[in-house]
Amino acid sequence: MGGGGEDRPLVILEDVQPIFNVAGMISAGFRREGEEPATPDREGLRQFIEGEVWPWFENRKKELANRPLIREQAFGESLDVHKLERLGRYEVHLDRKLERMLSMLLRLKEMRHGTVAG
Repeated sequence: MGGGGEDRPLVILEDVQPIFNVAGMISAGFRREGEEPATPDREGLRQFIEGEVWPWFENRKKELANRPLIREQAFGESLDVHKLERLGRYEVHLDRKLERMLSMLLRLKEMRHGTVAG
């Protein structure tokens, strides 16, 4: 805690619930092609936090900050009131047409059986 700022990311991250296992990422088995594994010392931890955790954390903060905007855009594009109104009118039109067809079929059936009076 010498005031050099090297401990600042750890203080910020201590309140965050990690989604992934950070210890598993530091292990020698986790590395990208051509990348050296993180070393189990102070410098290795700093490099890992600055190179892996901190960019992920900043990106996640941006995602969370923009979540309401993304949700609003997605719902706004999927729910067009004018299209729904046209669909509603078309549904009513088809319902009425079906009613007329069914009543016509019932009349034709009654005529076939000779039960229509008149």
